Amino acid sequence: MTAGLPLIAPASGGLLTYANRRNAWLAEPTPGAFATAIRTALLDGEAREEKLERARKTTQEFGWSQVTERYFLLYDRLYARFQNEGIGGRQARWQKESREREADARDYAPA
Repeated sequence: MTAGLPLIAPASGGLLTYANRRNAWLAEPTPGAFATAIRTALLDGEAREEKLERARKTTQEFGWSQVTERYFLLYDRLYARFQNEGIGGRQARWQKESREREADARDYAPA
């Protein structure tokens, strides 16, 4: 898509996070469906140019600068959550629950 070439791909899997019928030629995973998609991409120049323009816009949304910005935002949210909840709080809850389980287990242990 970034190279400005038609994307002809199966209509399934992870590529559907960015590829759709508006910016790519998606086909069922059969030889006939792929042949039809290739033929359409080659013969319909107007549709090809429209899809290629949409594909270029899509690649801008998934460029490295946008992807890294999204990761930084995610890290910022996780850090803020960590600061609010604190690992110490979770660890303290876990230790308390662990002590309670051990106490329960001693209640049922043979004397």
